[in-house]
Amino acid sequence: MIRGFFYSVLFGTFLVGQAGAQALKPIDFSAVKIVTSEYPPYSFSEGDEVKGVAVDRARKVLAKLKLDKPITIFPWARAYETARTAPNTLIFSMARSKEREKAFKWVGTIVDFNVKVFKLKERDDIDVKNFSDLANYSIGALNRDIKGNYLRSQGLNPEIYASEETGIRMLFRGRIDLMPIDTASFNYRMENLNLPIDAVEEVLTLSDISDPLYMAFNRQTPDAVVNAFREALDAVREEQAAQ
Repeated sequence: MIRGFFYSVLFGTFLVGQAGAQALKPIDFSAVKIVTSEYPPYSFSEGDEVKGVAVDRARKVLAKLKLDKPITIFPWARAYETARTAPNTLIFSMARSKEREKAFKWVGTIVDFNVKVFKLKERDDIDVKNFSDLANYSIGALNRDIKGNYLRSQGLNPEIYASEETGIRMLFRGRIDLMPIDTASFNYRMENLNLPIDAVEEVLTLSDISDPLYMAFNRQTPDAVVNAFREALDAVREEQAAQ
Protein backbone atom coordinates (compact mmCIF):
# COMPACT_ATOMS: atom_id res chain seq x y z
CA MET A 1 0.00 0.00 0.00
CA ILE A 2 2.86 2.36 0.90
CA ARG A 3 4.59 1.43 -2.35
CA GLY A 4 1.39 2.20 -4.30
CA PHE A 5 1.12 5.55 -2.55
CA PHE A 6 4.77 6.30 -3.38
CA TYR A 7 4.27 5.53 -7.08
CA SER A 8 1.09 7.62 -7.17
CA VAL A 9 2.93 10.60 -5.74
CA LEU A 10 5.84 10.04 -8.13
CA PHE A 11 3.53 9.81 -11.15
CA GLY A 12 1.64 12.92 -10.03
CA THR A 13 4.91 14.82 -9.69
CA PHE A 14 5.88 13.68 -13.19
CA LEU A 15 2.60 15.00 -14.62
CA VAL A 16 2.98 18.34 -12.87
CA GLY A 17 6.52 18.57 -14.18
CA GLN A 18 5.34 17.84 -17.71
CA ALA A 19 2.60 20.45 -17.44
CA GLY A 20 5.11 23.00 -16.17
CA ALA A 21 7.48 22.23 -19.02
CA GLN A 22 4.64 22.73 -21.50
CA ALA A 23 3.69 26.02 -19.86
CA LEU A 24 7.27 27.27 -20.09
CA LYS A 25 7.67 26.19 -23.69
CA PRO A 26 8.07 29.28 -25.92
CA ILE A 27 5.21 30.00 -28.31
CA ASP A 28 6.18 29.53 -31.93
CA PHE A 29 5.06 32.56 -33.95
CA SER A 30 7.21 31.76 -36.99
CA ALA A 31 4.30 30.66 -39.20
CA VAL A 32 2.11 33.68 -38.45
CA LYS A 33 1.21 35.85 -41.43
CA ILE A 34 -0.81 39.07 -41.21
CA VAL A 35 -3.16 40.47 -43.84
CA THR A 36 -5.45 43.46 -44.03
CA SER A 37 -7.39 45.24 -46.74
CA GLU A 38 -7.59 48.64 -48.39
CA TYR A 39 -10.04 50.21 -45.96
CA PRO A 40 -9.00 53.77 -45.12
CA PRO A 41 -8.70 55.34 -42.65
CA TYR A 42 -8.29 52.00 -40.85
CA SER A 43 -5.82 50.40 -43.27
CA PHE A 44 -4.43 51.62 -46.58
CA SER A 45 -1.30 51.59 -48.73
CA GLU A 46 0.75 54.69 -49.34
CA GLY A 47 3.61 53.89 -51.67
CA ASP A 48 5.33 50.88 -50.17
CA GLU A 49 3.96 51.53 -46.68
CA VAL A 50 0.86 50.16 -44.99
CA LYS A 51 -0.79 52.76 -42.77
CA GLY A 52 -4.00 53.45 -40.87
CA VAL A 53 -5.64 53.55 -37.46
CA ALA A 54 -6.07 49.77 -37.28
CA VAL A 55 -2.57 49.17 -38.66
CA ASP A 56 -1.09 51.31 -35.89
CA ARG A 57 -2.95 49.29 -33.28
CA ALA A 58 -1.88 45.99 -34.90
CA ARG A 59 1.75 47.10 -34.79
CA LYS A 60 1.41 47.90 -31.09
CA VAL A 61 0.15 44.37 -30.55
CA LEU A 62 3.17 43.01 -32.41
CA ALA A 63 5.46 45.20 -30.31
CA LYS A 64 3.92 43.75 -27.13
CA LEU A 65 4.80 40.29 -28.42
CA LYS A 66 8.25 41.44 -29.56
CA LEU A 67 7.46 40.35 -33.10
CA ASP A 68 8.61 41.94 -36.34
CA LYS A 69 6.05 40.77 -38.88
CA PRO A 70 5.14 42.39 -42.21
CA ILE A 71 1.50 43.38 -42.75
CA THR A 72 0.36 42.56 -46.28
CA ILE A 73 -2.47 44.58 -47.77
CA PHE A 74 -4.89 43.14 -50.35
CA PRO A 75 -8.27 44.02 -51.79
CA TRP A 76 -10.89 42.90 -49.26
CA ALA A 77 -12.07 39.73 -51.04
CA ARG A 78 -8.49 38.43 -51.37
CA ALA A 79 -7.58 39.31 -47.78
CA TYR A 80 -10.67 37.51 -46.52
CA GLU A 81 -10.11 34.41 -48.63
CA THR A 82 -6.43 34.26 -47.62
CA ALA A 83 -7.32 34.36 -43.93
CA ARG A 84 -10.12 31.84 -44.39
CA THR A 85 -7.96 29.25 -46.17
CA ALA A 86 -4.34 29.74 -45.02
CA PRO A 87 -3.39 28.37 -41.58
CA ASN A 88 -1.81 30.79 -39.07
CA THR A 89 -3.09 33.85 -40.92
CA LEU A 90 -4.29 36.86 -38.93
CA ILE A 91 -6.73 39.29 -40.55
CA PHE A 92 -7.98 42.72 -39.50
CA SER A 93 -10.32 44.65 -39.57
CA MET A 94 -13.24 42.25 -39.99
CA ALA A 95 -16.87 42.31 -38.90
CA ARG A 96 -17.97 39.39 -36.77
CA SER A 97 -21.13 37.69 -37.95
CA LYS A 98 -23.07 34.47 -37.46
CA GLU A 99 -21.88 33.23 -40.86
CA ARG A 100 -18.23 33.86 -39.99
CA GLU A 101 -18.28 32.83 -36.33
CA LYS A 102 -17.01 29.26 -36.77
CA ALA A 103 -14.73 30.03 -39.71
CA PHE A 104 -12.19 31.93 -37.57
CA LYS A 105 -10.64 32.15 -34.13
CA TRP A 106 -11.50 35.61 -32.85
CA VAL A 107 -8.84 37.68 -31.11
CA GLY A 108 -10.70 40.87 -30.17
CA THR A 109 -11.99 44.23 -31.35
CA ILE A 110 -9.58 46.63 -33.02
CA VAL A 111 -11.68 49.60 -34.28
CA ASP A 112 -15.26 50.87 -34.14
CA PHE A 113 -17.62 50.50 -37.12
CA ASN A 114 -20.67 52.68 -37.76
CA VAL A 115 -22.60 51.77 -40.93
CA LYS A 116 -25.04 54.22 -42.48
CA VAL A 117 -26.86 54.29 -45.80
CA PHE A 118 -26.17 57.37 -47.95
CA LYS A 119 -27.86 59.00 -50.93
CA LEU A 120 -27.15 62.07 -53.03
CA LYS A 121 -28.76 65.08 -51.37
CA GLU A 122 -30.22 66.22 -54.71
CA ARG A 123 -32.17 62.97 -55.08
CA ASP A 124 -35.51 64.21 -53.74
CA ASP A 125 -37.17 61.18 -55.30
CA ILE A 126 -35.54 58.89 -52.72
CA ASP A 127 -37.52 58.68 -49.48
CA VAL A 128 -36.21 56.23 -46.87
CA LYS A 129 -37.87 56.25 -43.47
CA ASN A 130 -37.16 52.64 -42.39
CA PHE A 131 -35.35 49.53 -43.56
CA SER A 132 -38.23 48.20 -45.65
CA ASP A 133 -38.03 51.33 -47.84
CA LEU A 134 -34.61 50.21 -49.12
CA ALA A 135 -36.36 47.62 -51.30
CA ASN A 136 -37.75 50.46 -53.44
CA TYR A 137 -34.30 51.55 -54.64
CA SER A 138 -31.06 50.16 -56.04
CA ILE A 139 -28.43 49.73 -53.34
CA GLY A 140 -24.77 48.74 -53.60
CA ALA A 141 -22.38 46.70 -51.47
CA LEU A 142 -18.71 45.76 -51.40
CA ASN A 143 -17.79 42.27 -52.65
CA ARG A 144 -17.58 39.59 -49.88
CA ASP A 145 -18.36 42.23 -47.26
CA ILE A 146 -20.59 42.16 -44.18
CA LYS A 147 -22.83 44.91 -45.55
CA GLY A 148 -23.78 42.95 -48.66
CA ASN A 149 -24.20 39.76 -46.65
CA TYR A 150 -26.56 41.54 -44.30
CA LEU A 151 -28.63 43.11 -47.06
CA ARG A 152 -29.00 39.73 -48.79
CA SER A 153 -30.03 38.10 -45.51
CA GLN A 154 -32.82 40.67 -45.31
CA GLY A 155 -34.10 39.83 -48.79
CA LEU A 156 -32.39 42.60 -50.78
CA ASN A 157 -30.25 42.12 -53.87
CA PRO A 158 -27.41 44.67 -53.74
CA GLU A 159 -25.31 45.72 -56.71
CA ILE A 160 -21.81 44.40 -55.98
CA TYR A 161 -18.63 46.41 -56.56
CA ALA A 162 -14.95 45.62 -56.00
CA SER A 163 -14.04 48.72 -53.98
CA GLU A 164 -15.78 51.40 -51.93
CA GLU A 165 -14.37 54.04 -54.29
CA THR A 166 -16.17 52.32 -57.17
CA GLY A 167 -19.36 52.36 -55.11
CA ILE A 168 -19.05 56.09 -54.46
CA ARG A 169 -18.54 56.78 -58.16
CA MET A 170 -21.58 54.65 -58.98
CA LEU A 171 -23.61 56.64 -56.45
CA PHE A 172 -22.59 59.96 -57.98
CA ARG A 173 -23.23 58.70 -61.52
CA GLY A 174 -26.70 57.46 -60.62
CA ARG A 175 -25.90 53.79 -61.21
CA ILE A 176 -27.05 53.05 -57.67
CA ASP A 177 -29.47 55.04 -55.51
CA LEU A 178 -28.09 54.12 -52.10
CA MET A 179 -24.76 53.10 -50.59
CA PRO A 180 -24.10 51.52 -47.16
CA ILE A 181 -20.68 52.36 -45.72
CA ASP A 182 -18.88 53.04 -42.45
CA THR A 183 -18.97 56.79 -41.79
CA ALA A 184 -15.26 57.29 -41.06
CA SER A 185 -14.29 55.35 -44.17
CA PHE A 186 -16.84 57.25 -46.25
CA ASN A 187 -15.57 60.68 -45.15
CA TYR A 188 -11.97 59.68 -45.85
CA ARG A 189 -12.73 58.33 -49.32
CA MET A 190 -14.88 61.31 -50.29
CA GLU A 191 -12.01 63.65 -49.43
CA ASN A 192 -9.51 61.53 -51.40
CA LEU A 193 -11.83 61.54 -54.41
CA ASN A 194 -12.23 65.33 -54.15
CA LEU A 195 -15.98 64.98 -53.82
CA PRO A 196 -18.04 67.36 -51.65
CA ILE A 197 -19.27 65.69 -48.48
CA ASP A 198 -22.23 68.07 -48.40
CA ALA A 199 -23.48 66.53 -51.66
CA VAL A 200 -24.61 63.42 -49.77
CA GLU A 201 -26.75 62.70 -46.75
CA GLU A 202 -27.42 59.70 -44.54
CA VAL A 203 -30.87 58.19 -44.67
CA LEU A 204 -30.58 55.19 -42.35
CA THR A 205 -28.30 53.58 -39.76
CA LEU A 206 -27.71 49.83 -40.07
CA SER A 207 -27.54 49.20 -36.34
CA ASP A 208 -27.46 45.40 -36.71
CA ILE A 209 -23.99 45.52 -38.25
CA SER A 210 -22.64 48.66 -36.57
CA ASP A 211 -20.41 46.73 -34.20
CA PRO A 212 -16.63 46.99 -33.68
CA LEU A 213 -14.35 45.28 -36.19
CA TYR A 214 -12.10 42.42 -35.13
CA MET A 215 -8.74 40.77 -35.46
CA ALA A 216 -9.18 37.07 -36.18
CA PHE A 217 -7.04 34.03 -37.03
CA ASN A 218 -7.58 31.20 -39.44
CA ARG A 219 -9.14 28.22 -37.67
CA GLN A 220 -5.97 26.16 -38.13
CA THR A 221 -3.92 28.34 -35.80
CA PRO A 222 -2.64 27.03 -32.43
CA ASP A 223 -4.69 28.29 -29.48
CA ALA A 224 -1.47 29.39 -27.76
CA VAL A 225 -0.79 31.82 -30.59
CA VAL A 226 -4.36 33.14 -30.60
CA ASN A 227 -4.35 33.60 -26.82
CA ALA A 228 -1.02 35.44 -26.90
CA PHE A 229 -2.35 37.90 -29.48
CA ARG A 230 -5.57 38.29 -27.48
CA GLU A 231 -3.67 39.17 -24.31
CA ALA A 232 -1.45 41.64 -26.18
CA LEU A 233 -4.46 43.31 -27.84
CA ASP A 234 -6.23 43.60 -24.48
CA ALA A 235 -3.13 45.25 -23.02
CA VAL A 236 -2.92 47.73 -25.90
CA ARG A 237 -6.59 48.64 -25.57
CA GLU A 238 -6.27 49.13 -21.82
CA GLU A 239 -3.28 51.44 -22.31
CA GLN A 240 -5.10 53.51 -24.92
CA ALA A 241 -8.25 53.74 -22.77
CA ALA A 242 -6.14 55.12 -19.92
CA GLN A 243 -4.67 57.92 -22.05
